[in-house]
Amino acid sequence: MLAHELRIPPAPIMVAAELLGTGVHDAEWVQRTGAVILRQVRHLTGMVDDLLDVSRVTRGLVLIEHEMIDLRTILAQAVEQVNPLIETRRHRLEYTAHDAPLIVSGDTKRLVQVVANLLNNAAKYTPPGGLLRLEIRRVGSCAEVAVSDNGIGMSRELIARAFELFAQAERTADRARGGLGIGLAVVKRLVDLHGGSIAAHSGAGAGQPLHGPAAPGRRHG
Repeated sequence: MLAHELRIPPAPIMVAAELLGTGVHDAEWVQRTGAVILRQVRHLTGMVDDLLDVSRVTRGLVLIEHEMIDLRTILAQAVEQVNPLIETRRHRLEYTAHDAPLIVSGDTKRLVQVVANLLNNAAKYTPPGGLLRLEIRRVGSCAEVAVSDNGIGMSRELIARAFELFAQAERTADRARGGLGIGLAVVKRLVDLHGGSIAAHSGAGAGQPLHGPAAPGRRHG
């Protein structure tokens, strides 16, 4: 499966490059072909980055640099990262922010990566024009982030292994934008390194939201 996924992006890149070398083309055609190459290169780069991340995490090479930070800042940076994909797929994002600062101890870069990955996952697997929700709240002495969508959801079997390496649903037209199935595995390990927990809830085919709550750090103050 891994080898198959890594072979997918180079194929359209090769075809586009060969067509560019066949002769003179108008500017619009060149622009469209260049967009194909750029899109596939970004897709391939994302998969390589995921592989490098999971390699570092599973070998214990990721160090968590703790600092006190407002979790609202983490969410704002994550939304900024994923917003281009959300806009491209014409989704609507509902963000329920906390009124007061919610301070946690954690690694800013890695916490942004966690939330951005969850949002990216929701945006990819929700049909165009969908609804994504991002919520933040206090739960006892912890902070909780919840990401949900109105996509097709996941089966019980997939939920049971959602945070395992290379876990993927069966490919359908709605899931054609899939990757290697390692993003949520990285998320789980990063959350664990922060002493938090994460879980998924869904109702495949029933139009129920997919929830990915996480408690990435303890609340202070």
